[in-house]
Amino acid sequence: MTPKYRFIIEQLEAHSPGGRVMEVGSSKGQLTAYLRAAGFDALGVDVSSSAVERATELFGDYYAAPDSPRVRDSEPFDAIVHAGTIGCVESPAQFTRNLLTKLRSGGLLAFNAPNVDVCRQENKLWPRNAEPPDLVTLFQPSWFEDEFASDATVTVKLESLRGIARLRRAAQRVRGVTEARIPSAPQATHALGGAPVHRVSARWRARLLQLVERSRVAELLPTVSAEFGTHVRMIRL
Repeated sequence: MTPKYRFIIEQLEAHSPGGRVMEVGSSKGQLTAYLRAAGFDALGVDVSSSAVERATELFGDYYAAPDSPRVRDSEPFDAIVHAGTIGCVESPAQFTRNLLTKLRSGGLLAFNAPNVDVCRQENKLWPRNAEPPDLVTLFQPSWFEDEFASDATVTVKLESLRGIARLRRAAQRVRGVTEARIPSAPQATHALGGAPVHRVSARWRARLLQLVERSRVAELLPTVSAEFGTHVRMIRL
């Protein structure tokens, strides 16, 4: 089991041991299978019919499409999780609110999110060299608390703070080399609910990838352990 899966399972065990859990973006089904092995009544959901079919073949009939009766007509869940998903949806606010409606009062929604500040500080969109091709949105961590304050109690935890501190020290040592190369903002932004959410333009993506290749800072940094740099927990009101 990967550290990421263990982290997710530990969160769920602390909140709803043995509870009803939905994993959104279940792909080939591994996390949902681990959740079931850990005693949860888990359902994996994915928009890809081939992913649902493959996961079902591997692990059993515990996977469904988002519009299936098993999801649409389900009783409220105790918890919902997703990893590496919210940055790839076109309407993250609507996506999140739809998930919150599927939770019982006091239910947990837990996920990770792309942090625009970490991306700027590390000079790349993804801690590994190949970011998802469908990544479309980067977030200010404060956006989640501002946007969903009336829907849930929101906690945002930033990962790899120690790594970011090392970055700042490294950047100071090589500031003359890198200062002019660090972008101050993406090329395009828009607002959801009045708070900034940053769209990843093709031009900014190309610029950041160029920086990764040329900047000495990129060679001095650890990767972000949470992949995106931010963990978000929402407890439905």
